[in-house]
Order: sequence, then structure tokens, then C-alpha cells
Amino acid sequence: DIIQSYALSTFYFATGGENWDINSGWTLEKVCDSDSSEWFGVTCSGGGVTGLNLTLNGLEGSIPSEIRGVSTLNSVILTHNVLQSQIPSEIGLLSNLVTLSVGNNFFEGGIPSEIGNLGNLETFEGYYNEFDFVPAEIGGLKRLRSFDMYYNMITALPDSFEDLQSLAFLDLTYNFVEAFPSSLFEVEGLEFLAFNYNSFGYNAPITIPTELLQLKELVSLDLGFNFFTGTIHSGFGELKELEFFNLQSNVYLNGTLPPELGRLEKMEIIMFANNQFVGEIPSEFGRMEKLEHLDLSQNYFLAGSLPPELGGLEKLEYFDVMYNSLTGPIPPEFSGLSSLEVLNVTDNFLDSQLPSELGLLPLLKDLIVSFNYFEGTIPTEFSMLDLENFDIQETDITGSMPNGLCSADPLVNCEKVTCEASCCSVCASRFLRQGNHR
Repeated sequence: DIIQSYALSTFYFATGGENWDINSGWTLEKVCDSDSSEWFGVTCSGGGVTGLNLTLNGLEGSIPSEIRGVSTLNSVILTHNVLQSQIPSEIGLLSNLVTLSVGNNFFEGGIPSEIGNLGNLETFEGYYNEFDFVPAEIGGLKRLRSFDMYYNMITALPDSFEDLQSLAFLDLTYNFVEAFPSSLFEVEGLEFLAFNYNSFGYNAPITIPTELLQLKELVSLDLGFNFFTGTIHSGFGELKELEFFNLQSNVYLNGTLPPELGRLEKMEIIMFANNQFVGEIPSEFGRMEKLEHLDLSQNYFLAGSLPPELGGLEKLEYFDVMYNSLTGPIPPEFSGLSSLEVLNVTDNFLDSQLPSELGLLPLLKDLIVSFNYFEGTIPTEFSMLDLENFDIQETDITGSMPNGLCSADPLVNCEKVTCEASCCSVCASRFLRQGNHR
């Protein structure tokens, strides 16, 4: 008890304890009274300190090496403070540690190699820091389930992931990683994999590795905002557990969208915007009955018509295909999109009349159909919609604006659509947006 009291007192002064938001009890002599403690943020069991939770408490400074004296710790949570410098190597002596959470601080340098001695560690959270190195010794964390390093400065990962067979969650979003360690593909139980906003393909072309298809338990795959090239392998349609798939803004991804993705019965979110995909939207996408979000915008060369089969996606809330080369009408079958809130088809080559069936969509808030070849009048059924945004500018739609749509402050071509001044406050300009591809 004397050792752990000294260690915690040293920690208190090293992190500016006198200026913490809450520091009640930290000047008392005795830390633990059997299974309780009057020291704020400290938990005890059997007379030993088992937990230290000082999240969002105004800590400043660094973790002292004396932390090793609290050997009974199984949880250290110091997130959302102003701690800096490096994590001391002595952290590796806390062999009972199950959770180590130091996210949202100012730690820098590498994670100490001694972390590999923490055989009981299940969760490491180092997000929002300035860590730049992950040691090979991380392979010693046989029980590690979650490794969250979102927003750091890591450029490479060690090739020792095959030993992390308990790992389910790996997030390295907003780092500078350029390549997957081959051992990562051996982590068969991985469920969440995020490398959004990294540097894959920045210095040398790289395709999405087919080895990812070995990760049969993947629920979420986030590879957006990188520089991947090549195509999407049809084998991704075999990842039956996949619910989230993000490839947006890779810019150089190309080829057609594999119809095999329609086999993903659990899929909820697809984000493929801002790439160079070509060809038609597969009608098989209409089989993903749990799909809630489908963003295929800004691919520019997706062509063909909107598949009527998409109208069967009763859970779809967001559908965006803006800035493509789609032709034909909006299918009347889209009346089946009973959960739809956003429909954005702006800047395509769509034509014909707007289907009156869209007026049956009870939750629709944003209907954006501008910069197309739509014609005819606005269906009176649209008056039943509770729209927040209605944009028909730069189309060939004529007639009068139903008063029921005034709450959406519609954007229209005033020379074509009769609209009371109190209803349509903005008229479209012939040159409203430069670069219209029509």
C-alpha cells in the first residue's frame, strides 16, 4: 500500500494534480479501504488499486515511470487530457493491465516495445496523439481485441499481426500508412478494419489486395481517401458479414461495379463516391435488403439507367448518384423506397417526367434533380411531401410550383416555372455552375 500510494502521489504531481478539474481525496494518506477508495478516479479491490480513470480531468505533463508501482492495475483510462512526451517503458511492468486508454492527448514517438509484455491487454486506445511507431513486440498481445490508433503519424506497421488472433477491431484512420503488413491477412477474426485517410498508393501504385478476402468475419471495411488504383474484386461479394464498405475518394479506382456485391445480405452502407467507376449500376444491388446508404456520386462515367430493382430497398435512407452519366427516367418503382430521406441525381443525363410516385415517399426531405433533361410539370402529388430541399434548376420542367412545396424554398428556372416570390426565393442562372458536363 505504501508503494502504490507513493506511485500515485508521484503521478499526481507529474500531471499537475493540484490543477485537475477534480482531485478530491488525492491528498489522503490511504488509497484503498478494502474494495473502495476516496481518491477520485481510483477503484480498488482487495486492498489493491485496480483502476485509474481520469478521463477529461485536466491532466497536464507526462506519465512518470513510478506508475510501475501500481502493479495491481487492470484498467488505465486517461483520455481527453493534455498529457505529452512518451509513454514510459515501465508501463510494460503492469502485467495485469486489460485496458490502456490514452486517446486524445499529445503523446509522441513510438509505443514502447515493452508493451509486448502485457499478455492480458485486450484494449489499447491511442487515438488523437502523435505516435509514429508501432513496435514488432505488439505481437505479444495475444488477448488484444481492439487497437485504436485513429489520427496519429504512423507510416508503417510491423509484420507481427499473425500473432494477434484475438484482434477484432483495428482503426488507423488518419495516419500515413502506405502498405498492409502481410501478416494482417492472417488475423482471421478481424471484424472492423479502417485505414481511411492514409497514404496507400501515394508513392507507388497499389491495388486493393485480394488477400483481404481471407478476412471472412469482416463487418466494416474502410479504405476511403487513399490512392488505390485498379478495380473492385468480385470476391468481395463473398464477405457475408460485411455491413459497411467505404472506398470513396480514391480517385484512381476504376472498372465496373461487381454485381456480386448484391450477395451481401447484411450490407447497410456503401460509399463509393469520387472514383472512376464505369458501366451500369448493377441491378443486383437491389438484393441488399438491409442497405441504408448508397453513395455512387462523382464517378462521372457511371452510365445506363437507374435500375428499377433498387426500388425494393425499403430501408434505404440516402441515395446519391450526382455527377455521373446516367440516362433515362427515374423509375416509378422508386415509390417503394419508403425510408428514403435524400434522393440526389443532379448533373446526369436523366430525362422524362418526374414520376408522380415519388410523392408517396413519406420521409423524403431532399429531392435534388437539377442539371438533367427532365421535362413536363411538377406532379401535384409532390404537395404531400414535407421537403426541406427541392432543386429542379437547369432542367426543362415547366408549369407552376405547387404551394405545398414552398417550405422547401425551391431552386427553379424562373423563366420556365411559375413561382410566387414568397415561395421560390432563388432563381437559377444559366451560368450558375461552371463545368456543367452537358
